[in-house]
Amino acid sequence: MKRSEERIPVAISSCLGGLAVRYDGKDKKDDAILSEFAPFFRWISVCPEVEIGMGIPREPIQLVQIEGEVRLRGVESEHDWTDRMTAYAEARAAWLVKIGVAGYVLKSRSPSCGVQTVPLYGAAERVPGMRDGLFAAAVRSKLPDLPVREETGLETRAGRLAFLEEVREYAAQV
Repeated sequence: MKRSEERIPVAISSCLGGLAVRYDGKDKKDDAILSEFAPFFRWISVCPEVEIGMGIPREPIQLVQIEGEVRLRGVESEHDWTDRMTAYAEARAAWLVKIGVAGYVLKSRSPSCGVQTVPLYGAAERVPGMRDGLFAAAVRSKLPDLPVREETGLETRAGRLAFLEEVREYAAQV
């Protein structure tokens, strides 16, 4: 990959960027992604869970289907974060548009940030299939053409090159 003239703004889940913001107080820093894309991207760190007021560490959360509606709830307390996350996601997605973000790297399987890798639970068991996390769904709705990948989609060189090309093409259009 060749170095670009100007680094492109790309959002990243804060835990992947090395911030200890996960529910267990740890990070999921991905040195390969950070270092390989550093010459090209200006990273915009986002952690929806911390930014809506969840503590560090915190209770794990999950997506739960209740009376046909998907809710974001604490695993043990059943505290409902849905309304707060939905309002935040709408505002943050609008901000991402405003700053001209041209791509997003999200944390896989996160009830907030996962992209088609998040399990949904019913009253007593897991519902078949996978879905977007609540925040990821809002971003993808507001920015349907935005290049989005989970870190697992960037594990291969081919995956990274494809994402870089998509981000460059998107940036040229905005």
